[in-house]
Amino acid sequence: MAKSTRLTNLAVNTEADAFARLMDGGFIDIYDGAQPESGDTPVSKQVLAVTLGLGSPAFMPALDGILIANPITSGVAKASVNPATWARVYRADHKTVVMDLSVGTRDANIILKTANIPEGVKIECSSFQHLIPKSLPGS
Repeated sequence: MAKSTRLTNLAVNTEADAFARLMDGGFIDIYDGAQPESGDTPVSKQVLAVTLGLGSPAFMPALDGILIANPITSGVAKASVNPATWARVYRADHKTVVMDLSVGTRDANIILKTANIPEGVKIECSSFQHLIPKSLPGS
């Protein structure tokens, strides 16, 4: 039986830190509806609820391949959604997509106090983490 690839902390932290730099000064757009197949798929009927701002640097240095966001700038909701379900992360130009991820009140990449976002309300993000895995099955 073939063994999977197992990366060192040095490797995953280097990869994670390079990935994190893509998001320095970037943006998080939070939407309702179905998350697209990939970050390369355009947003279609999903409603943009709010845009949050990432810091520069966006993340603390990686530890064991885990990226933890530095404080994220709150935003005022442009539209009401219930529930907010996913987000698209952009580089600082707010055009170049870095990734899509889940949004929720628990068990999600981005944790919000409530998934019900009314128009005009200030929205804060209390947590954003991303993991670069140390083990890659089948490679």
